[in-house]
Amino acid sequence: MIKNWILEKDVFGENLDALRRQIERQGMTYEIVDYIPFEGGDYTRFTENDFFYGCLELGERVRRDSKCVVCHTPEHYFCSYYYSRFGERLFNENYMMLPYGDLRRRQGFLFKQFGSGEYNCIFVRPDSGAKTFTGLVMAKNTIEKDIEFIERFSDIPPETLIIVAPAQSVGMEYRFVVSGKRVITGSLYKRGNNCITDLINEDHEAFKYAQKIVNAVDFSPDPMWVIDVVTDNCGGWAVLEVGCFASAGLYASDISKIVNTVKELK
Repeated sequence: MIKNWILEKDVFGENLDALRRQIERQGMTYEIVDYIPFEGGDYTRFTENDFFYGCLELGERVRRDSKCVVCHTPEHYFCSYYYSRFGERLFNENYMMLPYGDLRRRQGFLFKQFGSGEYNCIFVRPDSGAKTFTGLVMAKNTIEKDIEFIERFSDIPPETLIIVAPAQSVGMEYRFVVSGKRVITGSLYKRGNNCITDLINEDHEAFKYAQKIVNAVDFSPDPMWVIDVVTDNCGGWAVLEVGCFASAGLYASDISKIVNTVKELK
């Protein structure tokens, strides 16, 4: 049974204070860890009674060096792992996977096959859930500048697998926290291009859709995980992506329900 949280300092500040209050209120304890990349640290003291919440890099260190519960099994959050499980439920269901090194070379084919809209745009994102780079829309007449932008901030090996799909407009974006086959709580986090958060209750259509998907799909990547669902321009629902709970922003989700669920993990 989980008794103690391992919380990384200065990560997800919008949720950290609320987490700390709920952890104490529900009779659990927590430890704040200050992680400095590329510097050593002893995490072997953490046990199966500890639960991690922080950045992916520290989470991997803790998972490797201790028995701490870290809800991040990396291979389960690759698109190449879960896309085929969600199939037609995906927002980007019409996609292609190819090595990043072929993006420039095959651009003519890619825009012919997947280009959409007035400016002939495609959507490109990495296969990895760790987000080697942030997914973005590329237009046919700006793709060279778009590639330069990515490579200015990321060192991407040519063999890195990427996803290419038609560019689409997203309406509302929601994140839900899942444990087992149960959606616990969720939050609106984006409306169009505006970042807006709001708690989503069980009677909301987005909550019901997320639960319907969780029930229908054979996918349990970790004891807890998150699923992002969206509306399209026609008001339809789809799965945008899934992610690990260990490093997920919780937005306006009900923190008390999350902490109570963690407390009951075995």
